[in-house]
Amino acid sequence: NDDVNNGGIMIVIKIFGKNDCPLCDVTEKKFKVFLEKWGYEDVDILYYNLDTSEGKAKAETLRITEAPSTIIEKDGKEALRWRGRVPISKEFKYLFPSKD
Repeated sequence: NDDVNNGGIMIVIKIFGKNDCPLCDVTEKKFKVFLEKWGYEDVDILYYNLDTSEGKAKAETLRITEAPSTIIEKDGKEALRWRGRVPISKEFKYLFPSKD
């Protein structure tokens, strides 16, 4: 697998938001800022809009009902989930150890 990061561990961040949802935008920006700061720019951040049929379908499969909601998957398994709020960096920092 070429998508290797974090010492061979694959991490994907899935954010579920809506149109006219300021907290959804904040959530996405926050992950981008912290991943860049920690040296993990290569981590995929997937944004699903709950106002679209594609976004709704993905949300249903993961039992997502609120925006913003965020799921971090590690090696294809759910590691963390937040519903209806912006995650705090210290809640997910342990998944991104220092690279120095």
